[in-house]
Amino acid sequence: MAGLRQTARMQPSLTFKEIVVAHAFHSTLKTFKTAAGKTGQFYSLPALARQFPNIGRLPVSLRLVLESVDAALDLPLDAALAHEAVQFGVACGSDEKREGTTAFLEKRQPHFMDR
Repeated sequence: MAGLRQTARMQPSLTFKEIVVAHAFHSTLKTFKTAAGKTGQFYSLPALARQFPNIGRLPVSLRLVLESVDAALDLPLDAALAHEAVQFGVACGSDEKREGTTAFLEKRQPHFMDR
């Protein structure tokens, strides 16, 4: 037992360096400048659609999830949560939500439209 305690005390503490890795959507990142001179960045949805042509065929719910995750990558937590809340509202008003809820209540498989 004493040997185990001594070994644990001799372990160096681990430290990590910051690692910056470009993600799959990095090439769609655009920079803008406001009239006040501040700069910001956003992910261009048209550029995403060009890079991933089948993204428009995804169900609305999945597109909203991807858009939320994509936006949240570079947002502060409060802004990311606000964006997610807006997207949740959009999802709740979608035809997919209505069909999914109706199918569940009617105990049947949902029939989603390909939009």
